[in-house]
Amino acid sequence: MIKKQIIIIATALAIFLLTGAIIFTLVQTKTNNLTTFNNQVFDKAQVTPKPTPTPDPLAPQQILLLGYGGPNHDGGYLSDTIMIASINFRQKQITLISIPRDLWVNLPIAKDPYYSKINAAYAIGLDDKGYPQKPKEYSGTDGGFNLAKTVITQVTGLPINYTVGVDFSGFETIINTLGGVGVYVPFAFDDPYYPLPDKKDDLCGKSEEEVAQIEATLSGELVEQSFSCRFENLHFEQGWQNMDGNTALKYARSRHSPTNGGDFSRALRQQAVLQAVKDKALSLYAIPKIPQLISQFFDFVTTDISLKDVLALVKKQPNLGEYQLKTVALTTDNVLTFGVSNDGQSILMPKDGIDKWQKIHSFIKTELEATDSAALE
Repeated sequence: MIKKQIIIIATALAIFLLTGAIIFTLVQTKTNNLTTFNNQVFDKAQVTPKPTPTPDPLAPQQILLLGYGGPNHDGGYLSDTIMIASINFRQKQITLISIPRDLWVNLPIAKDPYYSKINAAYAIGLDDKGYPQKPKEYSGTDGGFNLAKTVITQVTGLPINYTVGVDFSGFETIINTLGGVGVYVPFAFDDPYYPLPDKKDDLCGKSEEEVAQIEATLSGELVEQSFSCRFENLHFEQGWQNMDGNTALKYARSRHSPTNGGDFSRALRQQAVLQAVKDKALSLYAIPKIPQLISQFFDFVTTDISLKDVLALVKKQPNLGEYQLKTVALTTDNVLTFGVSNDGQSILMPKDGIDKWQKIHSFIKTELEATDSAALE
């Protein structure tokens, strides 16, 4: 009995690590929060009873996953990782949908249109001083999650039920506590421009005149890359790699490889790391680590559901380890195209044009329906 309870807790933590702690328990949460009218007394002369639609307790649920640097990093709450975990309870399927951080969106924070890269939504929602004109629902402690949810629904057409954010230190700590994770690297690659946090302002021995010349003749990332001491070169061999937290973080964040760089390749690597975390957290090896993981979890993770609620509810959900993982990414191979914003930023946008989200909605719907069809075969 004790072993069974430990496995249940281990499974719950695996769910937390993969999708923000709640994906297999939303049915019970939703049911418990329903307002029922069956016990209320109405005056028949005033009210004509109407059938109350029965909510589907197994309706798919969506959890938004955000990864960011945290308070000790420049732009600490700009989202490096943006994913939706769509959970199909009937088919026991989780679909991870990756959204590139350079996607150009209209943030509903002012009377006039306010366009930005989507990775700024969470940060702007948290920043009340910098954006005092924001509507109330996008301000305060819930502002970051609320703004991110609104924009993600605008892009994907999917309602977001819950949101989970984790910073880099939490990512490293969780993986180290698990004893590392096994990740398959499909292609060997180098990234010569992986940033070193403690060197971000280092002038690398350049004089003030040299710095001024660089800033006058170059722009954007080319300015930063002129200071070589601010970066380390990453190298990953092809094949299975056992990665500790720091290595897994570098693998998931790398985006400047000449051969496998950019946000699209990074999205695939992030999905692979999440799959590896899921597999490790569900393994018997992880069971002795459960108390330590529980004590660490809320130091690094921000979410809108409590661990206590999840652990209480997850006991009602059998066979949690049977859920399969599918990955989808929004890229220029399907629904996006490259562009340049009015202020000169390199951006991504729908192929039909800025703010034209309908084909993206249809693409995602088709991918999720394909999951249903495959499961029925």
